[in-house]
Amino acid sequence: MKKFLSLLLIVFMAQVAMAQSNLTGKWHTFKKGKPQSTVEVYKGSDGLYYGKIVALADPARKNATFEHDGPDKGKKLVGLVIIKKMKFEDGALVGGTITDPENGKTYYASMKINEKTKQLDLRGSIDKKGILGRTEHWSR
Repeated sequence: MKKFLSLLLIVFMAQVAMAQSNLTGKWHTFKKGKPQSTVEVYKGSDGLYYGKIVALADPARKNATFEHDGPDKGKKLVGLVIIKKMKFEDGALVGGTITDPENGKTYYASMKINEKTKQLDLRGSIDKKGILGRTEHWSR
């Protein structure tokens, strides 16, 4: 019985690790079907998940900066952390925020892999429950 429970625990832990690793990595963002940027989702040293812009699709914008008021004003977009303090729960990243670099607004965020499309479905909303917002679909 102990061996069975140990095996079950190992299988469960492996599935959790795989789900977490599926969410991390580089994702391409789109606006109206056109590529915008590449965002890298990673686990921070605090155990929470973050995402930073690692590339912009338009080479002419490689030195573009965050133009909006706040602590990130004037920082280069490449390298800017836009996803903050997400935690892994039930196969998804939840409880954090995302900042839209185009309008400077910060939204509550959640993200998960769409098993059908294999895309990352990122939901940004003005309410914590995710009711009032929109979903973006990012691809590898």
